[in-house]
Amino acid sequence: MTTSTPDPFAVPAPFAAARPSRERVPYPAPPAWLPLAALGAGCVAAVAIPGQRAGLGTVLAVGAVGAALLPAVRRSLTRSDVLLAALLVALLGMFLVRDADWLLALDLVAVAALGTWVLAGARTWAALVTAGVTVWARLAPAVPYVLRPLVRSRRTVAARWRPALRGGVLAVALVVVFGGLFASADAAFASLAARLLPSFHLDLLPFRVVVGMFAAALVGAGMLTRLRPLAPPALPAPAPRARAEWAVPVLALDVLFAAFVAVQLAVLFGGHAHVLRTSGLTYAQYARQGFFQLMAVAVLTLGVVAFVTGRVRLDAARDRLLARASLGTLLLLVLVVLASAWRRLALYESAYGLTRLRLFVHAVIAGIALVVLCVMAAGVVWRAAWLPRACVAAGAVTLLGLNVANPDLLIARRAVATFRAGGEIDAYYLDGLGADAAPALRSLDLPTCARVARSESFLGWNLARSRARSACR
Repeated sequence: MTTSTPDPFAVPAPFAAARPSRERVPYPAPPAWLPLAALGAGCVAAVAIPGQRAGLGTVLAVGAVGAALLPAVRRSLTRSDVLLAALLVALLGMFLVRDADWLLALDLVAVAALGTWVLAGARTWAALVTAGVTVWARLAPAVPYVLRPLVRSRRTVAARWRPALRGGVLAVALVVVFGGLFASADAAFASLAARLLPSFHLDLLPFRVVVGMFAAALVGAGMLTRLRPLAPPALPAPAPRARAEWAVPVLALDVLFAAFVAVQLAVLFGGHAHVLRTSGLTYAQYARQGFFQLMAVAVLTLGVVAFVTGRVRLDAARDRLLARASLGTLLLLVLVVLASAWRRLALYESAYGLTRLRLFVHAVIAGIALVVLCVMAAGVVWRAAWLPRACVAAGAVTLLGLNVANPDLLIARRAVATFRAGGEIDAYYLDGLGADAAPALRSLDLPTCARVARSESFLGWNLARSRARSACR
């Protein structure tokens, strides 16, 4: 009598206990500290974000929201949660280091996604998809949920916080009065106060109110996401198939990939000579016509691997061995295909220079390669429960590596080196780079230095802009 082993690559129920029932069950009572935490996060965001460039204020605002939600998750954090949270903090820290808007936008999206996945406890592919929807679905009920402790115990809350409120109002009044006197008495103190204190313009008041309310609601939505994440759709478990039904297509793909890789070896080692020897082939045609097809091949191959692993009979040792060998060979060949795509793009860049898009595509190739390696590791141990979060971590590590590489500075240095070697330079494109590129562009007559030299409050402080102002003096 043979017992079937459960499929490790099948999508399990992510959180059976957290899956909501079909009945309308009220949310658990919110903790007493939730209104104050939401109010604090909203006030920090309202002060730190409007009217400021991405920098210290952004870190403070996002950090305030995270600190407000920390008590809800700190007792149940797993090792993978800690890893994702560490990557979140590292990406958030890039707002203190980098100035490239496009890169910081990617960082902000990654920070929001990682925070959502930690809050929702998402550990399966389906849960990762639905976790992002959970926060937006919980924004509407978040407001009454945050205010519930105040509504239910108005007298108790008022009696508890009335002295603190009076003390806060009195402290603000005293600081304003005596601070104004000190500022009028000493110009150096007035200059320091002007730099440290954000400027409150009346035209920014509506924006501050909206930002503050959104941050406060986001705290409530994060709490509800932790308490009751949306249940991902129940996917039927794939049925095992006969060996020939999945092995023959995979082996055919192995042969096809091997033939293509054999041809691509000339690309990997031929370089410019191969491009020039190929009849009617220009750099642009060579890089663009084949690059995106190779990327599509790599992504589709991951889909093929996911499909086939659910069809393998796990109770048959020969089937598992054949699946490991055939799929492992296919993934190894995919890595060579990715190397070929990388080489195509590198040859194109050596002739036409670097751009933000080309460097971003390099990061995408590296991220896909890391995911392929994770899938190969899951195939070796034949356990895949950790694979979704490992792929998420691989993507976050790739984005973090792109930040560390400092793309704008790399682009500027390559362009300046080409110009000094007698080549042409695209001054219009270089002038659109951020303050990260200013140290390399200071020798050129570009208005980049003038753009980054303007003063800003401490909430807009950023290391890249500070270094750029020093380099442009």
